[in-house]
Parts: sequence; structure tokens; C-alpha cells
Amino acid sequence: MKSRPLFALFLSIFATMLGMGILSPLISIYSTSPKFNATGIWLAIIFSGFSLARIISASPVGRMSDLKGRKKVLMAGLLIYSIVPFGYLYATSLYGLSLIRLIHGFSSAFIVPVAIASVGDISPTGEEGKYMGLFSISLFLGMGIGPVIGGVIKDRFGMDYIFYSMEILFLIALILVFLFLPNMKSAPRGDNSTKGSLSDMSTLTLSIFGFLNSLGRGTLIAFLPIFAYRTLNLSASLIGLIFTSNIILTFLLQYPSGLTADKTSKLGLIITGSFIYALFLLFIPFSKNFLELLILNLSVGMGNALTTPASMSAAAEVGRDCGMGTTMGRIDMAMGVGMIVGPLISGVILDSFGIKEVFYAVGMINLFGTALLFLICKKGDRIN
Repeated sequence: MKSRPLFALFLSIFATMLGMGILSPLISIYSTSPKFNATGIWLAIIFSGFSLARIISASPVGRMSDLKGRKKVLMAGLLIYSIVPFGYLYATSLYGLSLIRLIHGFSSAFIVPVAIASVGDISPTGEEGKYMGLFSISLFLGMGIGPVIGGVIKDRFGMDYIFYSMEILFLIALILVFLFLPNMKSAPRGDNSTKGSLSDMSTLTLSIFGFLNSLGRGTLIAFLPIFAYRTLNLSASLIGLIFTSNIILTFLLQYPSGLTADKTSKLGLIITGSFIYALFLLFIPFSKNFLELLILNLSVGMGNALTTPASMSAAAEVGRDCGMGTTMGRIDMAMGVGMIVGPLISGVILDSFGIKEVFYAVGMINLFGTALLFLICKKGDRIN
């Protein structure tokens, strides 16, 4: 019984993330093209708008999935997703593009957090890391293959075909959820109020981690292509390959990292991975060619790979008490804040100082944040 919904979730989220991965490294290039001519501040608005809409919708959507069922919420999100590519295609101004990013961000809260909550529902106690590691493969495989496919499509056919490809993939995901995913609801055992969840030290720890991780990730997605394109003169295909290599490495490490998370300290994995992640963010501006940038980006991916199953499985444990969708939604809110703050800070730094300083600043924020995360965690907390 558990294999069928997990398989349906795996395939549908793979298709969704493949569509997202095709666009992710190219949205900043698309925004700064002659069609829009976005400045650093506009880039920050475009990327932060996505996350702002996700923040606003994440918690109520998570709660809705606990009450109404995962399938209905997932289908609603995928239905909106299937409209979004046409918005990107036909946007004629930065205001229009920003509006589409808001709609895209709003609908994203209906998909990945709810899918993760669904996996938490079906995961046996004590095997959360294993199940989350398996599910994470769909996330990272889709996002890993997507950028290189997107780069090739743009170089050979043009940007319009990026959006056509996204439309096809989102419709496939919608059909898979409709046909194969049963409707699941969460039955929390404890206090599922906002106060109850956020007062839990585990939820606070995971929220801080999610904020820091997303702050760095938002900066990488928005500004690494600018650094590679302008400073190193790399093609869209090579930029896509850099993103793909990072995510494929993360994908390959998901299952073993998940098994490790079930057997050892989840906090230890989160802290170690976050330190590696932050350290190599700092080194990115020192790269002088494609190979150096590739190696540094792979190192960032290795750090991220250690943290993902550990944080997701810890969230699943918290969710059994506080409501799976509710907990995932609140942690996703913290991640959304990071995705807003990262591009906003980076956009201001880009316009004021330059592209290299963007990575110095965000790397240092992540290093200090990781140290803070370690200091505030209580001994005996369930993540530890």
C-alpha cells in the first residue's frame, strides 16, 4: 500500500522539478535580456516575489492539506502551475514578469511541502530518513537534469521552448497525481496550533536551518548564472551543466545520507553539511574558469546533500505530533523568508559593489548562522 503513493509522488514531483529545473538557471538571464533589462534590484524583486507569495500561502496551505487531504491540494497547485508557463511567455514588462513570479510562488506552496508531508504520513516510525532520502531523489534528479536540458533547449531553439517544455511536464505531473495518488490526511497527536509548533525547539532549529539554506540557495540560483555569464563568459549550456552537476551529486548522496540520518545525530549532519555549504559559497568568486566553478559548486552540493534527508526526516518526526502539513508549511515559510532575503541582499550588493561581493557576504552570513544554530540547540532535542 505504501509503495503506490510513494511511487506516484516520486514520478509527479520528478516531472514538476524537471520543469522547474529547466527554467531555474535561465530566469535571471531571461530577466536581464533586452526584452526586460532587469537591474540587480529588479532581479531581487523578481526572485523575492516568488518566495513572498510562498511564505504567505505556505502555512494555511499546509493546514488545509491536513484537513482536506493531500491529493486535492496537490492537484490545485499543479493546475495553477500548468498556467504559469504561458505567463512567462507572454509577459511584456518587468511588472508583468513580477506578477507571474508571485503566482508561481503562491502555487509552489501547494506542491513540494504537501508532497513531503505525504511522504511523512506513509513513513514508518524510525525509517523517516530512508523514505525522505528516497523521495529526495525525485527532487534532485528533476532539478539536476533540468538545467542542462534547459541550457541546450535555449541555445538550440530559443527561450520560448523552455516554457513549452515546462507546460508539458506540469500537465504530466497533474495527470499522475489525479490517476494514482490516494487522498491522505494527517492526524496530529499533539498541539497543532502555531504556538505549539513554533515553541518546539526542533521546529525552531529546522526553521533557522531552512532560512540559512534557502538564503544561500536563492543567491546561487539568481546570481551564479550572472557571475558565470558575465565574468567567466560561459554559455547557457555550460551554466546548465554546472547546476546539473551540483544537483546530480546531491541526488546520488540522498539515499545513503537518509540511512545515516536514521542511525546517527541528525543535528550533526545538518551542522556539518551547513558548514561545508557556507565555506564553499565563500570561495566561488575565486574561480577563474568553468572547471574551477564546477568543482566549487559540486562542493556546495555535497554540503547540501548531507543536510536534506536529516532535516526532512526530523521534520517528519515533529509532524507526527504537530500535524504533518502544518509543520512542513511552517518550515517552508522560514525557507521562503530565506529565498526573499538572499536575493534582496544580493541585489543591493550587486548594484553597490559587484558580483563577487555577493558571494562573500552570503557565505559569511551562512557561516555565522551555522555557528548560531549549533549554540542554540538544546541537548536532548529530538534532532540531536
